[in-house]
Amino acid sequence: MDEISFKEFKEILKKELPKNQKIIDVRGPGEFQAAHIEGAENLPFKDVRSHKDHLNKLDKIYFYCTAGVRCKQACELLEEEGIDPSKLVHVQGHSKDWENAGLPVIKGSKMPFSIQRQVYLIAGSLIILGFILAFAWNKWFLLFPFFVGAGMLYAAIRGVCYTDIFLSKMPWNR
Repeated sequence: MDEISFKEFKEILKKELPKNQKIIDVRGPGEFQAAHIEGAENLPFKDVRSHKDHLNKLDKIYFYCTAGVRCKQACELLEEEGIDPSKLVHVQGHSKDWENAGLPVIKGSKMPFSIQRQVYLIAGSLIILGFILAFAWNKWFLLFPFFVGAGMLYAAIRGVCYTDIFLSKMPWNR
């Protein structure tokens, strides 16, 4: 897998991409609709493996996401699935960097909260609720913050957040 910066990617995009090359946004559909790089196609991270045969037919695939984590994982996953690493390009950086650099972005409907912010909202609410209920009612409610913390630790270590996956299936995030 190759890794390039947004600056390098900008130079590549000054010329039209050949038909056998694609820009893939691995964020969820709601995030993609809110704003995406001009010419990008949406393929949520959770669906990457099921599209490996189609992707393998391409000569070059440029992956990007919000912060660079999901696109790097997508490249690694496709390498494990046998796709030639020289076809895979991880565009480093934050998607906001792209927009802040004044590069072409297609803006659509604004999501009230990104999925990541929704995860933080749920985690923070459960932690606060757990502490309030533990002090007001029963110490066993401290299990709420414990399990939220354990879930966040698991997500950090494994790179898989089940709350994120659950929220991406909710109707307001489609």
